[in-house]
Amino acid sequence: MVPSLRAMPLLVMLPDWVKTILFGSSPIDQAHVDQWIDFSSLEIDNNIMKLYRPRRGFSPYFPPVEEAAISALKRALEALNPHLAHNTYLVGDTRPG
Repeated sequence: MVPSLRAMPLLVMLPDWVKTILFGSSPIDQAHVDQWIDFSSLEIDNNIMKLYRPRRGFSPYFPPVEEAAISALKRALEALNPHLAHNTYLVGDTRPG
């Protein structure tokens, strides 16, 4: 996992038991956490920024870019919703039933 530069000082200061809780106790859980972080960053955050920047005047507005970002964001959230419908957290601690 490559954490953001803003999170680096926080991660260095955290005790190991907290890192285990946040990032998983097994290599498989840690890999799943990495996958969800990547998914969030690449599929959700990037598309939200494509909608946000033109509205704040940070980049030019192009309707096709906005339409593509909305479509990609809907697709990402449609992939996330079924997972959260059956899990309390993104990784680990599955709801009973």
